[in-house]
Amino acid sequence: MNQLPQDNSHKLPHEYLTLEQKLRLMIGEYICLMNPFKFFPSLTEIKSCVWASGSMTYPITGISPPINLCDGPSGLRIGSKLFIKNSTSFPSATCIAATFNKDMAMIEGEAIGSECVNKSIGVLLAPAINIQRHPLAGRNYECYSEDPLLAGEMGASYIIGVQKNGVAACVKHFVANNQETQREEINVEISQRALREIYVEAFRIALQGNPMTLMTSYNKVNGQYVGENEEMKMLLREDLRYNGIIMTDWYACKDTVRMVLGGNNLIEPGKPSNYTELFEEIKKGNDKLMKEIDESVDRIIEFTNSIKPIKQMIDYTNVALSVAEEGCVLLKNNQCLPIKESSKICLIGSASYGPFAFGIGSGQSNPSRVISIKEGLLAQGMFIDKPVERIYSQHVYQQNKRSVDTYMGVFNLFKDYEELLFEKRWGIRCSQECDIAVFTIGRICGEFYDRTLQSFFLQPNEINTIKCVSEIFHSVNKKVIIVLNIGGVIEIESWKDLVDGIIVCWINGEQCGNAVASILSGHTNPSGRLPTTFPITLNQPNLQSFPGDDLIKPTKVIYKEDIYVGYRYYTTFNQKCSYPFGYGLSYTQFEYSNFNVSVDLEHQLIHFTVTVTNTGTFEGKEVIQIYVSIPEDRLEHPSIELKAFGKTKLLFPNENQQLSFTRTFRDLSSFDTDSACWIIEKGVYTAFVSKDCLTHVLSKTFSITQTIIVKQSHLYAMPITQFNCLSKNSLQ
Repeated sequence: MNQLPQDNSHKLPHEYLTLEQKLRLMIGEYICLMNPFKFFPSLTEIKSCVWASGSMTYPITGISPPINLCDGPSGLRIGSKLFIKNSTSFPSATCIAATFNKDMAMIEGEAIGSECVNKSIGVLLAPAINIQRHPLAGRNYECYSEDPLLAGEMGASYIIGVQKNGVAACVKHFVANNQETQREEINVEISQRALREIYVEAFRIALQGNPMTLMTSYNKVNGQYVGENEEMKMLLREDLRYNGIIMTDWYACKDTVRMVLGGNNLIEPGKPSNYTELFEEIKKGNDKLMKEIDESVDRIIEFTNSIKPIKQMIDYTNVALSVAEEGCVLLKNNQCLPIKESSKICLIGSASYGPFAFGIGSGQSNPSRVISIKEGLLAQGMFIDKPVERIYSQHVYQQNKRSVDTYMGVFNLFKDYEELLFEKRWGIRCSQECDIAVFTIGRICGEFYDRTLQSFFLQPNEINTIKCVSEIFHSVNKKVIIVLNIGGVIEIESWKDLVDGIIVCWINGEQCGNAVASILSGHTNPSGRLPTTFPITLNQPNLQSFPGDDLIKPTKVIYKEDIYVGYRYYTTFNQKCSYPFGYGLSYTQFEYSNFNVSVDLEHQLIHFTVTVTNTGTFEGKEVIQIYVSIPEDRLEHPSIELKAFGKTKLLFPNENQQLSFTRTFRDLSSFDTDSACWIIEKGVYTAFVSKDCLTHVLSKTFSITQTIIVKQSHLYAMPITQFNCLSKNSLQ
C-alpha cells in the first residue's frame, strides 16, 4: 500500500495498515538501520536518515513521512566517533533560567529549532523540565531550576520558540527523573502532594507551550516504572489533558507490552525484541494492546504529517551571546566591577583559557569554535599578562590530551581540570604589573553519572590559589574576581569573603568568553538571578536523601524533604545558605513602587501590578519576583512560594516601567491528598515583591473567605510503603 485513499473520512489511518506496518511505525528506526534482522533499510530510509542523530520514524510512502529525532537542549548533538556535524553551542537550561526572562528562553528555542530545520531534524529532544532537587545531580545543567514555576514557564517559552520553525519539541523526562545514579532502576518513593505540587507541576506549566511530543523517564515512582504505569498515562491524558505523542527514553523499554499499555506511542530508539514482543502478544489475542497500538498509529500519522519545517534566517551567534550575557549572575561586587577600560589582567585558571561550553551526554554539542574568556577580554580592549597566559594555555593543552572514556562509544566523558597551584612568585610579579586578578573556576557535569563531593568543593590547588592571590593583591590594594564556569552549584561559603567579586556564568555555550567579558567590562549590565540555591553544606535535612539507600547502587530514594525543595526549605525553616534563590546584583539600583493586588473571585483570577524605576546611573534590566505566603487551614505550606516573575525592558536612569501579572486560582492552589483535589485555602494571603526569596521590598495582603475546590482530581501512583517526610511538626 502506497498511500491513503483520497476520500478516507470514513476510516481511521490505522485501518489501512498491516500489523507489520503498525508495529514498525511505533518502533524507532534503529530497528532496521542499526539492528537489521528481518527488515532491511529501504533506499528511502537510508536517504532520509540523519546519521548519528537520535532515531527516525519509519516512513510509509504517502502516509507517514520519516522524521528524524535529535538531542539536545543546548544545541544539536549529531555525532559519533566516526561522524560529527557542527552545531551552535547555546547556553545551558540553567543559564537560560538565570535570565528570568521568558523571551530569552523563546529566542534560544527558536534558534535551535531553526538549526533543526537546516539539518533535517523534525523532533528536538528538549527541553528537560526536571527539578534540580539536589546540587549533585549530574544533569542539573540541562534543567532549569529548583522551582516548578520558573522551570515550567521557561520550558513553555522554549517549546514555543522551537515549534515556531514547524518542528517539534519534546518535553522530558516525565517524571521525578532527578538523578543519574541507577537512573534506570531507581525507585522514587514520594508523597502524592510532593509529586503533584513540585514535580508534575513543572510539566503542567510547560505543557502550556503545547509540545508536540513528551518523553517518559527511566525511573520508577512508588514501585512501578513511569512508562509502564497506566495511572501515569491517565495523569497525562486525562488530568493534564496532554494530546501529543508520548515516547520512551532511549533503551528504557524493559517490557514492550507494558510500555505500550502505559501510554507510550513511540518505543525509542527501537530494537528487534520490541517488534517481536508486540507481534507475539497480538497473536495471543490481546485486544487491549491492539486498541493501544491502533490509537498510537493514528497519533503518529497525524504527528508526522504535521511537521512542516519553516526556513528562517537567524543569527545564531548573536542569540547565543545575548542569552549568555543575560544569564550571568553577579553575586558579589566590592567596588571592583566593572573593570576599568584597558586594564591589564592577571587571568588565572584553566577555564579562563578553555571554558566548559557544554556538558556531557544529551546536552553535548559540536561547536566549530568556543570563545575563551581570554579572547573575550582582549576583544573588549583589555590586556592579559603574557607569562601567566603561557602557563595556563600550556596546562590546558596538556589537560586536553588526557585520555577520555566514552559511554557507548558515542559520548565523551570529559573531566574537570586538575588545576595548577598558582605560585607566590607569579602573584608578586602580577600584583605589581597588573591592575586586577580574575580567576575562573570550571566544573563539567552531565549525563550517566552524578557529581561527587570533590566536584562540589574546591580542589586544594583552587582554594590555595584564591588565598595566595587574594593576600598578595590585597596587600597592594588591588582586587580579585572569581568567575564560576559551572554546570551545578559548588561550595562557596568558605572562600567568598576572601575575594572582591564573584560572577556565575554557568555552562553557557560557545560565546562564553564574549559574554563574561561583556559583563566584566561593563559593556553589559548583569541582570541574571540564581535559579537555584547555593547551600553552605550538603548535610541539611533537605539534602540528605541522595542518591538513595546506597551510595553506589541504590535501589530506592525517598524524597524525605517532601514539598520543601530548594528555597522552600531554607525560608520555611530559617536555615542559612551562601546565596539564596533569586539573588543577583546589578551595576545600577532599582526602586519598586505602586504594588497592587486584586482578586477576581468570579473568574478565579489574581492580578498583580508593580512599578520599577531605575534610580542608578547605569542602564539595566531588573527582575521582578512575586512570592506568596499561603495561610494554613487544612494543609501546612512553605513560608513563601514564587508565584510570578518577569523582567523589565532595558531601563535608562530615571526611567520606569509597570509590570503586570495575572495568576489563576489553580496557580496558587495546593494539592489536598485526602480529597484528591486542588484547593485554595481560606485565610489571609501575603504577596511580596522581592529582590530574592529572602529580600522582600513591598507587600500586600488579600483574603479568601472560604476554602475553594479549584479542581477535582484523582490520586495517581500513590506510595506503597510508609515513610516519614520533613514537616514543620517534625522539626519542632
